[in-house]
Amino acid sequence: MAKRPLHDLLFKETYQKPKYALDIFRLVFTKKEFGLFNWKTLRPELTTYVDEEWKEKRTDLLFSVRLKNSQKTAKILFLLEHKSRKDDKLLFQILAYQALIYARQNHPVIPILIYQGRKKGPYPGPLVFQESLATLTPALKKAFGKNILNFTARLLNIQEFNIGQKKDLTTKPILFIMRNVFSLNKKKVEELFGMGEELSRRERKALMERAVDYIHQYDKAFSWKVLQEIEEKILDGEDRIMPALKISLDEAESRGVKKGIEKGIERGKEEVALQMLEEGADIRMICQYTKLTPEQVKQLSKKMG
Repeated sequence: MAKRPLHDLLFKETYQKPKYALDIFRLVFTKKEFGLFNWKTLRPELTTYVDEEWKEKRTDLLFSVRLKNSQKTAKILFLLEHKSRKDDKLLFQILAYQALIYARQNHPVIPILIYQGRKKGPYPGPLVFQESLATLTPALKKAFGKNILNFTARLLNIQEFNIGQKKDLTTKPILFIMRNVFSLNKKKVEELFGMGEELSRRERKALMERAVDYIHQYDKAFSWKVLQEIEEKILDGEDRIMPALKISLDEAESRGVKKGIEKGIERGKEEVALQMLEEGADIRMICQYTKLTPEQVKQLSKKMG
């Protein structure tokens, strides 16, 4: 029903903005760690380290920030990678991207994995690079571990923290729907709309429209009309964000899909009939195989000359 890039798209479109990315850093760092950085200097670096060769291999998001209390203008890079399922090549991808960054600048890089699992439980793969090396035995690690490249990715497992208890998160509706999209029901969508009341009207429009569109794309049972009905049940008129125009698209979309399928089937029959005509089959046989009428086959024959 859903294509994997849909989950990545929601994450990237939301958290490419520093004011929203701050939520990720609040969750992944301890209070003491969070206090080390001057968050006013947080900047996205989406393309700084990307050339044509790496355009399709680049990480999800890259940010830079400066330390709060440092005599030097120290700069740190955060490399954010989003996954909605286990990926055995993840740490190798992160390593390759770090290598590209370090080849161009010597700023420290902190890799962060945002895991959008389908159910509660720990992340199902390694977070330490050496643990992903199949031939690194305990004996080799003990003898040469210091000589072999290694790093550990920070983890934000969206299934493993209580979103409702986090009062300082601007993107709470996005995190909530990322957590619950794989087991959607009306009760959860009602809870999502209720979260929108906690936001300013500006943020509500920006974030809730994105979350609702994500639901609609992932699960077609939640048509615009169904989503509007849920919203009307939860929110007063002035707090609603569902665009009225989208509701009318449901029927048009349904008609368009049906028409497209019918047109595709008809075109397929015609292509088979043309091939049979080229091979010298008679009209009766062509009609039997394609279910076209004799008149339709004759018209195709005239087009062929």
